[in-house]
Amino acid sequence: MITFFSPKSPAPQPDSEAAAAAASAAPPWAADLAEQLLKLSRAQARIGLRFDELQSQVDSGFASLRGPVAPADLAKGADLAPLLDAMDLLDDLAGQHPGELGEGLQMVVQRLNQMVVGHGLQRAALLGRMVDGRLAEVNATLAVPGVPSGIVVRVVRAPVLRGLSVFRQGAVVVSSGEPA
Repeated sequence: MITFFSPKSPAPQPDSEAAAAAASAAPPWAADLAEQLLKLSRAQARIGLRFDELQSQVDSGFASLRGPVAPADLAKGADLAPLLDAMDLLDDLAGQHPGELGEGLQMVVQRLNQMVVGHGLQRAALLGRMVDGRLAEVNATLAVPGVPSGIVVRVVRAPVLRGLSVFRQGAVVVSSGEPA
């Protein structure tokens, strides 16, 4: 019901109980609107902070992006361990499958090795060489005819170097030097 009143006459006063009920009963969409406004104001504040951060990067000429990359998390090797293990498995499979399959697996290893080198790491090649105890531990010995004792005949886990220091120690199988 709509009530019209003139400015000269005082506004009609509704019943006090009806006025209290009308004031306390908010429309059903009011709670949703208040929640959405709160979310919107938070998002606007986050956007404002991000804009300020981007503006400071632009003002500095993106100096943080031009500086040297020093991945602290890679120093522990946690991020590269699964990749290095997968490369070891691929190397082993490539040796077991001569022909096109083996060549394809070696190409995959080479591509992955480029990424490892990009992180400043180098996988050491030990196959056919005398075992170096600083780089790899001997997991087993195997009698291979014509191969002297202590020569690596199988690489289980390739050692990885960062510069001259050992990043990850390898594991190898060496020849026992005994006739088979």
